[in-house]
Amino acid sequence: MRLTKRISGFTMVEMLVALAVLGVALSLSYGTIVSGLRGQNQQEDIVNAQSKARRITEVVSQDIRSSILGGISNIPYASSHTAVSFMLLDGGAGYQIEASNPNDLKGSNKFNIVADVDAVSELRSQLKGQQALIINGADRKAIVVDVKTIRSTADDVIWQVVMTQKCDNMIDYAANTLLFAITTMGIDFNKDKEILYQATTAGTEAPMAFDVGDFVINYVYEGDDESILVKDVPEQSTSAIPSRQFTKGGVTYTLARLQVIMSSSDSDGQKATRTYSSEIELARSQDFQVNEVLVCN
Repeated sequence: MRLTKRISGFTMVEMLVALAVLGVALSLSYGTIVSGLRGQNQQEDIVNAQSKARRITEVVSQDIRSSILGGISNIPYASSHTAVSFMLLDGGAGYQIEASNPNDLKGSNKFNIVADVDAVSELRSQLKGQQALIINGADRKAIVVDVKTIRSTADDVIWQVVMTQKCDNMIDYAANTLLFAITTMGIDFNKDKEILYQATTAGTEAPMAFDVGDFVINYVYEGDDESILVKDVPEQSTSAIPSRQFTKGGVTYTLARLQVIMSSSDSDGQKATRTYSSEIELARSQDFQVNEVLVCN
């Protein structure tokens, strides 16, 4: 008798079923992997957006904390809900202005300062061609002027400061009126372009950060009755100048700090937006504080 050996294997139906099961398994695994990678990317976008907002806010906070005597101005940008301008010290301590009566600074483009320096070149290197801030120690008004040059006088410690123009709105002179070399700086948010800009009066406007979803500033005032007043624009004087201090309803309010709130999205277009906020304490001094900053005109 002849025996035939039976060869076992998969039928076509079994093969098709196996391939179908494998396809379903691969499809489920692929979906899980893609979902996991997408979630990881989204989480990275969130972390990047949060870190970006925090870094930018910290830079802005550091600049504002360095402002001279807490003065808020309208140079180069008008301070508002989305912009703020302030002044940075560009040199050493202030120079005492030499005068005899309140009107000595008015009607002229020059005045004298007291400075114990060896040569006029030392003062010129600090002040010539620079911006300077004159602060009245009595009513705490200040004005930003442009210094043209410095001249020597017959007195070894008295020097003449010549401005580029006469200021028709020059502040009054009082005891302890000082001159500081400064740089004015401003930060402004363009919502349409989603760009945060930085500018100084000595230079051009330049982007500070891109993909900024929002940037707002709140001005927090403290009353002498311990009350708090939050405004989305700084209090304005009658001449439309930001006021550090004002009185309302019998309560005297002083600008104590700025609240900066910023939202940022990641630059890869995923728009993972996160918000970061910071409160910036402004410098305060019982002896010297800038209440109002004018522009020479």
